[in-house]
Amino acid sequence: MESIMNRSAALELAQRCKMGDLAAMEALAFHHLELCPPETRTLLTAYESQPNEENRQVLHRHLGEEREARLPAEAYMMWLLRAARFGSERAMEQVGRLAYFTDYGAREHINFYQTFPWELPIRSLLGRWSLRSELMSWGGKLRDIGFPDLPAVGPGNEFSITFWPSPGVYHVSWLDDYIPRDESGFGEESDYASLWLDEFFCPMAARRPEDMPAELDRLDQLREAYWQDPARRATERKYRHRLRISKELPWGRTLEEIAPLLGANISRA
Repeated sequence: MESIMNRSAALELAQRCKMGDLAAMEALAFHHLELCPPETRTLLTAYESQPNEENRQVLHRHLGEEREARLPAEAYMMWLLRAARFGSERAMEQVGRLAYFTDYGAREHINFYQTFPWELPIRSLLGRWSLRSELMSWGGKLRDIGFPDLPAVGPGNEFSITFWPSPGVYHVSWLDDYIPRDESGFGEESDYASLWLDEFFCPMAARRPEDMPAELDRLDQLREAYWQDPARRATERKYRHRLRISKELPWGRTLEEIAPLLGANISRA
């Protein structure tokens, strides 16, 4: 799939998504649907029209066999679900027509779009909390489906991503540099970089734990200022729900204390 930096319409939609624009999230979903091959679009719409087991199996088999079709299809599913999570009534209605079941061990009702994706860390992207980081094997693709503030990592590199509902932030890390072992078998080094983003995937300047609530307030204020423009039709398009539970760190822990759970190195500098 072509870089989002070369798709001006998608890039503009991605920037609006960072403001919590529900219409932009829906539009970005359908943008990726249009990037799917015709057969994939046909099978997706057939499943949505009649979400029975036969159509689900046909779609699942097709996406498993057609790798080039899989990522834009997953991006469509993910943005549709994110729009629903943030309160889009149209997206909630569309997703609500799909067959639901109880995921083993999760004790929550989910549908095929929430469980199928093989390439995207969709649980975290939908604001679901987990002690384990989710991996995306081709990290650069995450940037190209609508998160342009992530780095353009090298081919084959992966992102590790976790969402924390409290304080409502994503932690994303990736391998930044690697030095192989020398001839004697010593000297191997791996250097990881990381990034904190708010629930709308806006990069956060704060790095110290005590600065994070103030940074979240700053981003909220920027978002509210954006919606003051009447032309943006906040009543129709502004997010209605939040993924964030609170701005407090979980269980009273500091970021340094939760870092081992994220597999991350946290700098207070």
